[in-house]
Parts: sequence; structure tokens; C-alpha cells
Amino acid sequence: MPDIERREPAYVQIADHYRDAILSGELNPGDRLPSITEIADQWHVARATASNAIGRLQVERAVYTSPQGTFVSSDDHITRTPGDRIRGPRPVRVASGEIVTLNEAGIVRAPNYVAELVGIEAGSMIIRRELYIY
Repeated sequence: MPDIERREPAYVQIADHYRDAILSGELNPGDRLPSITEIADQWHVARATASNAIGRLQVERAVYTSPQGTFVSSDDHITRTPGDRIRGPRPVRVASGEIVTLNEAGIVRAPNYVAELVGIEAGSMIIRRELYIY
């Protein structure tokens, strides 16, 4: 039986383009993105599609919109999409210029030393993340 090949919706492709530009450093915090109308014209899509793409980036806190336009957020992270998480770790450049990759995450019981450090009861459930910084 043949595989069904589906392209991602246009708004996802547009959001991915700008997210990748932010993660690669091509767009920096405070940089202005094109207007909804400009994005719609550049990508040959409806304004609603361009607006959905920007809305997706806003939810991820990658960008913020003000009366002056849409700008790259100064947040240190961008929430990855579920598809990105399934595909595996993705390097992210943080404010200090370091590149961080989340290698593993899970919910575990807090070791005694961790519980003591963060002021919780030993054995409480916590989120454990393993990062690789380079």
C-alpha cells in the first residue's frame, strides 16, 4: 500500500521558517518581522494564513506583537513543537551565546540532595532534564 505524503500546512511552514531564523541567529531579539500583509505577499498566502503563522510563534513566545509591529522576543527559549520533540534534540542558542541541547527529560523522584537544595520533600516527583551545553 502506498504511503500518503502530506505537506505541512502553509502556516506551519511559515512559522518554521521564522523559528529557524531565530534559532540560527539570523534574527536576533528585538528584530522586526515583516508585517502580516508582507508575509502574505512574500509567501503567496492569505493574510489569515500569515496571521496564523505569527500566532503560532506568539504562543511559543518566539515573537511578540505591539502596535509598532512583530518583534523577536528576548526570551531565552522557544518552545518546540510536538513534531520537533519527536524528531529529537535540537540545539538552541541562549542569551549568553552558548548552544544548549536537551538530551533527555523525564519525571523522576527527587534524590535527597536535590530535594534539600530546592526545599521539597525527599522522594517528591520532579522534572529532570539533561542538557548538553557547548
